[in-house]
Amino acid sequence: MKRFVYYPITPYHIILSSMLREYNKNYHNSIILDESIFAASFINKISENNNWDNVYVLKKYHRLQNYVYKNILYKLKYGEIFQLRHINLVFFSFGNDFTNLLINSIYENNNMLMGEDGILPYYGLDIIREYSHLLLYAPKVNKFKKLVTQIVNPNIQFNSQRIDKFLILNPKWLPQEVIQQYEIEHVKLDRKIIRNVFDELTCLYNYNKSKNIFNDIDIIFFDSDGSLIGVTTEQEEFYVLCNIFNQLRSMRIFIKLKPLRNDIINNQRIEFYNALQKKTSCKMVIDSFGSEYPWEVVFYNNADALKDVIFMSLEFSTAFLAPKKFFDSENDIICLMKLFSRERTNMSSTASIGDLIERIKKTYLFKKIYMPETFDEIKDIIRK
Repeated sequence: MKRFVYYPITPYHIILSSMLREYNKNYHNSIILDESIFAASFINKISENNNWDNVYVLKKYHRLQNYVYKNILYKLKYGEIFQLRHINLVFFSFGNDFTNLLINSIYENNNMLMGEDGILPYYGLDIIREYSHLLLYAPKVNKFKKLVTQIVNPNIQFNSQRIDKFLILNPKWLPQEVIQQYEIEHVKLDRKIIRNVFDELTCLYNYNKSKNIFNDIDIIFFDSDGSLIGVTTEQEEFYVLCNIFNQLRSMRIFIKLKPLRNDIINNQRIEFYNALQKKTSCKMVIDSFGSEYPWEVVFYNNADALKDVIFMSLEFSTAFLAPKKFFDSENDIICLMKLFSRERTNMSSTASIGDLIERIKKTYLFKKIYMPETFDEIKDIIRK
């Protein structure tokens, strides 16, 4: 019997892992969950619901102990995982050290299947090079940590040659380079699988739809990590967003914070947006509790209220595509990446992401995707 082992490191990966489990329900399906990423209580719920044949748990330890186990003694500490044979390992990310370590150090005859990491591989493999470029602007402490880790264990480097196959939900969005270089499996999910998985996840996350927080919302603004990872500063981000939100006078904007952030970071971001609201004429709705839930789960439970809302972010967010990908539902999208790039001299090229957006546009039949380059363009788009 075929055996699949999934290693998700984001809430979005949890969704995909669960759907692929149902897609491969006639086979043996296991999942690896890391307590350094997901709460132990959440992992316990997954273990207890008996939807997985096996759940491997990477326990959380003190920071130094965690580092030693995951970078030096990994084959001893996690031998049960690294000694797995005759499996299909499904991973989703190229930027996570332990993921890369697992890919490079597990029994080499296992199949390596790469699922979607939001817009990867739809973006194309250029995203790997651009990710490396962005690391140049990371804080010095982060760059030093990365350098030390690479010296301690060179196997944390992502090796695209290890990919045996891509698992894809929408092949029409793929660039030719990926189609030509790799085997592609089109994962066709029926509505029943999608509905059952989102019902399951709604329960796992204890999502409560009782509050009608999306009533009269005009725009969902997805928060980004730019100032947190060093791509920009909070002051620069504040200046750009202040000018953007001044084009959206009297509109109600829901700020969707990212899940999995700690309370300190989320409180900083809430203060950031509160300060923005005082400087602009927008009416912002900042729901701190909403950061606990993946956007896809939120949309599934509020689809009717969100059908005419505009999506907006400084980056081309994975969240933009979730309604189309899972529910064949479309929203107008305003991606501010080009505008933000003009304001920032060290931002990487948007050429590849522009190519992706052109491919996606061809599949949007009822709504539009905009990439304004000036503040006046935003005003014109909203006026339409």
